[in-house]
Amino acid sequence: MSVANVRTATTGRRTIGTAVMKPIPALLPFSWLYGIGIGARNLLFDVGVLKSSRVNARVISVGNVTAGGTGKTPIVEMLAQQLLEMQLHVAVLSRGYKRTSHGLVEVSDGSKIKASVEESGDEPFQIAQKLSRRGGVSTGAAVVVDEQRVRGARYAVEKFGAEVILLDDGFQHRRLHRDCDIVVIDASQSPFKTPLLPAGSRRERLSSLKRANAVVITRAASETIVDDVRTKIRKFSKAEIFSCLFQTNMIRDAKNKTVIENELAKQKRALAFCGIGNPKGFRKSLERSGIDIVAVREFPDHHRYSKNDIAMLQEEMKQRGAEVLLTTEKDAVRFSSSNANLDAPLWYLEMKATINEEEQWKSFITSAIKN
Repeated sequence: MSVANVRTATTGRRTIGTAVMKPIPALLPFSWLYGIGIGARNLLFDVGVLKSSRVNARVISVGNVTAGGTGKTPIVEMLAQQLLEMQLHVAVLSRGYKRTSHGLVEVSDGSKIKASVEESGDEPFQIAQKLSRRGGVSTGAAVVVDEQRVRGARYAVEKFGAEVILLDDGFQHRRLHRDCDIVVIDASQSPFKTPLLPAGSRRERLSSLKRANAVVITRAASETIVDDVRTKIRKFSKAEIFSCLFQTNMIRDAKNKTVIENELAKQKRALAFCGIGNPKGFRKSLERSGIDIVAVREFPDHHRYSKNDIAMLQEEMKQRGAEVLLTTEKDAVRFSSSNANLDAPLWYLEMKATINEEEQWKSFITSAIKN
């Protein structure tokens, strides 16, 4: 495939998202206070003053130590599919970031979607769509959102008979006991180069990596970068370390989920847009797609698309001679709820996560379930 012609579209009307948050020195005193607070909280859990609650299921957490996109969602989807293929009853549990609802919401029972994207949050809704009746099994993975993860986990066990619960974005949520902690580190926005919140994007002290059972390194451009990140991880953790590759699995039409053939896709001119934590990764996927990209429009992470946004994108399509809109799967989920006035094809890149150390990963997950 040829390299796409990708350019950045800028506007004075909105804040453009960035892949890596630049440190803000003026906020460093607040980062120190934040670090003291989060360190004290973790210590209270470590010594047993604060308790973690167990449920009658194995709990695997997939989380990170930075704010913003590390590629966690494709890994959750991959892991859920792997567990389903092992004939296990699986439930995905999330707080449902930026959802309009509160409390416990059943997003999917494994066969049927039961809540809207607004009620679910974009990531849980995407996961529910991907894992409903997948992989030749009669029922896929149930998806539940609840800001009280212990309550949500108990519901998943009682309602769906969940044998394994995947705790999405759960590394910092220690009230629910987990049997395995997987931390995802994006090599392109390394936690070793940024301060704690709010001056930087790191959510915890690096010493918290000692709690991890496994670390998955994503978006590493070379083995040299993987080795560098692995060396830094080893200063804080004895966890097993894996590397992960993200690939465009296929291109789909957002309206009917049909697959767009590569030859057709490469004949079209597309205006691309995204509202994710790491737009840099999306840009690289576009470059590998072979599609003629006339411009890339970036919105803030988890952006809710308005009618004005739709009108703006369609107007820019006309001005630049584009024939389709192209976005991420997560953005397509959010965009579909407000696209009644969309008068243009909307396509999205469906991404697939692949662990490079495949056999070691399978052995690790099997051990996490059985031990």
